[in-house]
Amino acid sequence: MKVAVYSIALNEAKFAERWADSAAEADYRVVADTGSIDDTVALLRGKGVDVHAISIKPWRFDRAREANLALVPADADVAICLDLDEVLLPGWRAALEKAWAPGTTRLRHPFVWNWTADGRPLNTLYGHRIHARHAYYWRYPIHEVLMPLPNVSEKVAWTEDLHIHHLADNSKPRAQYLPMLELAAREEPEDARLAHYCGRELMYHRRWAEAIVELERHLRLPGATWAAERGASMRYLARCCAELEHFAEAQAWLQRACAETPDAREPWIELARHCMKRRDWLGGVWAAQRALAITVPPKGVMHDSRAWALAPYDVGSVCAYYADLLDLSREWLTKALELAPDDPRIVGNRKSIFPEDAQRKTGA
Repeated sequence: MKVAVYSIALNEAKFAERWADSAAEADYRVVADTGSIDDTVALLRGKGVDVHAISIKPWRFDRAREANLALVPADADVAICLDLDEVLLPGWRAALEKAWAPGTTRLRHPFVWNWTADGRPLNTLYGHRIHARHAYYWRYPIHEVLMPLPNVSEKVAWTEDLHIHHLADNSKPRAQYLPMLELAAREEPEDARLAHYCGRELMYHRRWAEAIVELERHLRLPGATWAAERGASMRYLARCCAELEHFAEAQAWLQRACAETPDAREPWIELARHCMKRRDWLGGVWAAQRALAITVPPKGVMHDSRAWALAPYDVGSVCAYYADLLDLSREWLTKALELAPDDPRIVGNRKSIFPEDAQRKTGA
């Protein structure tokens, strides 16, 4: 089996050597540079990476990815699209060869997309950018995805042993995202995925009313059938409504999100927080209990690690205290402290809510 790792790059000098080292076990490492003016190209070539200069104008991620993929040698069996701010963890090659059964066209694997301030995984999903070299093409100008060629019948394999980490440069601007998403939505107005992303980006830009229009449009589209995506749109709608102080509508959207994705904790946690802010203490306790009743994250979708660890105990303990459910509040706060013993806010909660517990803990 021959494996190629490929990527587009623009001024990624700070990541270049780390990327090259993480992919060192590949048979080919191919980078399409789109105009770097720093040391990206020199650093990559110094590590033995095959670097080509390309120009894509007007810029579209799908065309850049296609140009990059075209540079991968034809005899490669498997291609891994690995952005310069991502790394393959040690052992990836052996895990790939073990999981890639005959006939496989795509491999799904754990992918950490975002991190907490203290370096713990925050958002995790199953990556989808490891694919058969000649079976896929790239689609969409932004938030691009791999699509199987018309003659390809997908066969997806799963592994828990190959890990990719996204170690992003958060200083990079994302100003181009919204105009490109609006362009993509105009190009394909019936595409549910683009409508979802466009609505989310409008929310990120605090354009609440416009985001509501686009997210509601997403939910009405015939192609909006993926429950996880629909549930996320409903949660974003709730956030927008809350910002506009339409609190009843926000709660209704969160309740719909809970019903749409019954196997996910995230909407229940958002509902619990909403109840806490509205001083609906019993509602917050109920939502936290419903979240805790879901014990396994759904496979194949992004999940927030806080929802599956600290959040239900943290929010629930506050709501339970004000609902006069003191035993439950103490139980959940104790669990929250076990999960985050150095969090000053949670430590402060124990000192203010159950000062006698704090005194016993310190020996006072």
